[in-house]
Amino acid sequence: MEHVTDKQTRRQRIKARIHKRVRGSPERPRLVVFKSDRHIYVQAVDDQKRHTLASASTRDPALKTSLPRGGTVAAAKIVGASIAEKLAGVEQVARAGGAPRPKRAGTGTMTSETR
Repeated sequence: MEHVTDKQTRRQRIKARIHKRVRGSPERPRLVVFKSDRHIYVQAVDDQKRHTLASASTRDPALKTSLPRGGTVAAAKIVGASIAEKLAGVEQVARAGGAPRPKRAGTGTMTSETR
């Protein structure tokens, strides 16, 4: 097997390996987290029906006024609380992505807020 040096290819392999085991359902949706330099986006996905149950981001007009800045840990906590509020009937979520979760973006913090 050839050694993979491309960062994107390596992350795609990790993501595919995780998605073999983790599937979202209405009772336990898959939590998709995307972070850019300025914003954080979260979706709760039901893979059985292939649709999004709820979403939240730092760009939502309702959250934008209460956020200090887009991609901070404090913003991740607020976005996590927002998605948890939208998923009120759900007991547990599955986090699968393959991307590292640095504290700067607060995705780990957001995931713990959602649980």
